[in-house]
Amino acid sequence: MTTFESDVNIDNEQKVADAIQNQVGNSIKVSESLDFDYYIDRVLFENDGIVAWIEIKCTDTYEYCMSSYYKISLKKIKRGIDWGESTSAPFYLAVNFKDGIFITRITKECMKNYPIGWGGRKVRRVKGDQEPMIAIPISEFVSLRNFTIDKVYY
Repeated sequence: MTTFESDVNIDNEQKVADAIQNQVGNSIKVSESLDFDYYIDRVLFENDGIVAWIEIKCTDTYEYCMSSYYKISLKKIKRGIDWGESTSAPFYLAVNFKDGIFITRITKECMKNYPIGWGGRKVRRVKGDQEPMIAIPISEFVSLRNFTIDKVYY
């Protein structure tokens, strides 16, 4: 398996996961990193039940309001929504910007309103780095300190 996550990337993701854990409290737990095949970073669980899926991104380049949109792989968002729908659990995207951690819930319905274009990394020159991207409005993110999870039980 090829991975482009450095030790620094892994440490940064863990810091965000720890911050999420502190915000959601003791009854909900943040999982360890999921296997690459899931294509999503973590789950939140309570007892043995999954209560949310979460993708974590870290950037040391951008502040929260530097752009109107946060762009991310369309495939990654689609996978997160698929996992959420198949388990009746919400899917969230958490981004650690230079000035704080912000989070948003993403659904299939809201995704229909987001611009989709072409983009991605250009520096690695690896096949697949340029791909369909989705632009999520910054206005839909909230600061992690104001985040509450939408628990759905059936």
